[in-house]
Amino acid sequence: MGNAVMVTSTRTSAGKTTVALGLAMNSGAGRPGYFKPLGDQMMYEKKLLCDEDAALFSGLFGIECPGRLTLGFDPKQVAAKAGKGRLLEDAFIKASEGRALTLVESARNFSYGRSIGLDAISMAKHLGLDLLLVADGDPDIVFDKCSIVAEMCARRKQSIRGIIINKAEESVLPEMKATARRCESEFGVPVLGIVPDDPVIRKLVVETLAEKLHAKVVAGFRGLSNEVKFIVVGAMSAETATTKSAFHREGKLVITGGDRADFILKAIESRSAGILLTNNVVPHPSILSQADEKQIPILSISNDTFTAAKLVERIQPETKAADKAKAEAIKKSVRKNVDVKRALKG
Repeated sequence: MGNAVMVTSTRTSAGKTTVALGLAMNSGAGRPGYFKPLGDQMMYEKKLLCDEDAALFSGLFGIECPGRLTLGFDPKQVAAKAGKGRLLEDAFIKASEGRALTLVESARNFSYGRSIGLDAISMAKHLGLDLLLVADGDPDIVFDKCSIVAEMCARRKQSIRGIIINKAEESVLPEMKATARRCESEFGVPVLGIVPDDPVIRKLVVETLAEKLHAKVVAGFRGLSNEVKFIVVGAMSAETATTKSAFHREGKLVITGGDRADFILKAIESRSAGILLTNNVVPHPSILSQADEKQIPILSISNDTFTAAKLVERIQPETKAADKAKAEAIKKSVRKNVDVKRALKG
């Protein structure tokens, strides 16, 4: 078995999978191993249940059967299995067999699963791995969260190999660098990189929304790769909407009821990135035909408009194995901004 490290994050959606992927692509390990003990994003790959992150690594690095890279999705069910510690060890050994490098990724954030001993710190300690901590947010948030993790690790005698600050906005880079220095001086943990926010990496496409919302695509299939930049909720008349500058901007997702034919037509005419219809109401086929012609995907879900808007706001961009442009952007960003050798001890 070669080198291995546990990648976790200070909070959910900090981008630990993105950072782990960038490290793997820059490791020089060829086909690195991957293991995510607790899954948190279920999907089916070749009719088998697996985690989306496991499927991503499987697709990019040719790891067979992504369903075997995760023990389960319900922490309590995993914890209830006889000899969970041995199961964890055996699965890790299989994932790392013959690999020069294995990345073990926690679910959600460092504390998830703590009540039953399946959090990142407990699993890293059990497997004898260092932690790589991914942090995001404004400088104060980064310091606050990292200090909590550092104190917990010190108390439990768990080693942190380093901190990687992710999605740092350009406007706060000087303050973020000062925060990094403060983390190093106060915690004694090296900050191995500050990865700037990248619009290519955080690109959100309509296809991702359709998958996460379990929406039915009723028109505009050829436009599923359209980028969604902001949301317009159809809570006003079509005439009023057309007077708003936001309605004419590129990249909008329009959320409205399927019975709002006038609003839907205006959304199609203004070249929306996509249209999300609520309450399971689908407009006349002639409207769907126009959307098909202009490659504007129309999605349909059962939720009401307000609920739909809230659900969309929670959806985070993700990387697919087939998205070569995004994968290449991740690789370049991590190579440029992270001390990969120290992160992986290669």
